[in-house]
Order: sequence, then structure tokens, then C-alpha cells
Amino acid sequence: MYLWSPADHLSSTSIINPIANPDISTLYSVTVTDTTCNLDTTFKVFVDVKPLPSIIAQKSNDINCAKKSSQLTATGGIQYTWDASPSLSSTSIANPIATPTANTIYTVTGTDNNGCSNKDTVAILVKNGVTAYGVYNSFTPNGDGLNDCFGIKHWGDASSIYFIIYNRWGEKVFQTTNPNDCWDGKYKGVPAEAGNYVFYVKGFTPCGWIERKGNVMLIR
Repeated sequence: MYLWSPADHLSSTSIINPIANPDISTLYSVTVTDTTCNLDTTFKVFVDVKPLPSIIAQKSNDINCAKKSSQLTATGGIQYTWDASPSLSSTSIANPIATPTANTIYTVTGTDNNGCSNKDTVAILVKNGVTAYGVYNSFTPNGDGLNDCFGIKHWGDASSIYFIIYNRWGEKVFQTTNPNDCWDGKYKGVPAEAGNYVFYVKGFTPCGWIERKGNVMLIR
């Protein structure tokens, strides 16, 4: 007869060949008893539980009109399998190219040299590229260093810019062709009145020609 211990994570404690699935490395012992001669002998066997690999999935960027693909990268294993997707250049390499047309979550399974596997996910957002070229609708030029200047900070990759602001009487209070310039809320050297102003901006960007016009509120 056979008696295995500890009994935790064993399929049976009384057979010659139980299945062990411990969570941590465990030293098991088995006592074999000869019931005829009333003799017993104890043997030991060590089950080494290897940790799961730490698989990490990353992306180079999200998708917009300027960046139409993203480089995915998986680390922590020696073999990788990505969930099948027509937007991936390959499902069996560490660094496929993703070209999704909608927000997508990619899952990768990585296997280490012990044959152990783990998973991670990475999400790619697909943005309407022109939304990156937005314009704020208010500013507060009060000298506190926060939102003191009205400009187009996220148009820095535009190769050509025309930006102009008018007051309610149609007078031009600001104009520039430099996307890094902004209006500090002054007109003819003095603080302009609080209220509504009209802006117009046009620029050539990686998304093509983009035009914006609207209102901005000067708050004091």
C-alpha cells in the first residue's frame, strides 16, 4: 500500500502514481508498506513549481491620420501568440505591426523556456486625426500662469498657419503665422475687454488642410 503526504494538491494519497498540482514547490513523501512482511520504506520526491513568466505588451502609439500603424511589442517570453486579428501583420512574433480601423484590445500569450505561459493586453485607440487640432474656447489672462494665453498649442506639426482673432466690432486684435504664438489678451498694448471674440485658423497638417473658426471667451 502507498501513503503520500502532504495530501494537498494530490489527486490521491493511496495510489502509486497520483497527479500533483501544487501552487508552490513542494517536497512530497510516500511510504510504501509491504503488508505481507509488515515492512515499510519512505521515499521523497520534490515537485519544483516554476513561476509564470511576466509578459508585458506595449504599443508605440495610437492611430490617427498622421500615424496609421502602431508597433506592438511583447517581452518576457521566448515565444508569442497574439489573438488572431486581420489588423496584425503577424500573430506569432514579438513585434507585429497593428493597423486597426477601430479601437482594439490585443491579447498576447507569451511562453518561457520552461513551457509556462502568461498573458497581457494592450489597447490601441483609433482617433479621428483632425480632432487633435483643436482650439480652446476660453482663456483667463490674469497672470497666474494658467491658461493665460489663447493659441493653438497642438498645431506644431503644421507647415503653414494663418491664425487671426477679431473682437465683436470686427477689429483684428491678433494675427500670426507661427503656431507657437498666442494672444495674451491685450489690444493695442492694453488689456482687452472681457467677453466673446471670434477666431479663424487654417493650417496644412499631416492630416491635410484643416480649418477652424469659432468663438473664444476672454475671462477676467
